[in-house]
Amino acid sequence: MYEPANNIYVLPNDVIYVFSQPQTFVAFGASAGNQGQYKFDAWRISLAEAVAKHGGLADGQADPGSIFLYRGETREVAQKLGVDCSRFEGPIIPVVYLVNLRDPSGYFLAQSFEIRNKDVIYISNAAAVETTKFLNFLRTIMATANDPILYATNGYALKAAINGGTSTIITTPTPIGSAAH
Repeated sequence: MYEPANNIYVLPNDVIYVFSQPQTFVAFGASAGNQGQYKFDAWRISLAEAVAKHGGLADGQADPGSIFLYRGETREVAQKLGVDCSRFEGPIIPVVYLVNLRDPSGYFLAQSFEIRNKDVIYISNAAAVETTKFLNFLRTIMATANDPILYATNGYALKAAINGGTSTIITTPTPIGSAAH
């Protein structure tokens, strides 16, 4: 369509085979959508459109300052970008682009940066998400260690109460504002 010189005229009794290999990109990370592979569904799409197709940035999870695009560039392009290509063999050099959507110019860049077939987009987690994961991990460890002790203490207190002793039953702490155990 873009190069009329490549047109081939069809004659009667010609057989035409049509093969479709859609252009795709892969997107994962802290988005509001599903992780996976997406079809362009258009001739061209921008990075902004690809992120939107992926579901956009999840408000409580994503770091808008860390949108990464992984792409294989030709050696010539990578060298023009200032990449040290001496570590790589072959004509294709892995390049990682970083787009900061906290900076308003990042939106203009994302709108004009064209996605290519087989690009990979990664939306990084916000720092608070990693801290929350760590704190939840610590909470799980504490509960795992504390629960058997709590159950044993309550069992001992219950046994003493059944045998006529006076003992206080220890229960789990109740958050302020909720009903007591």
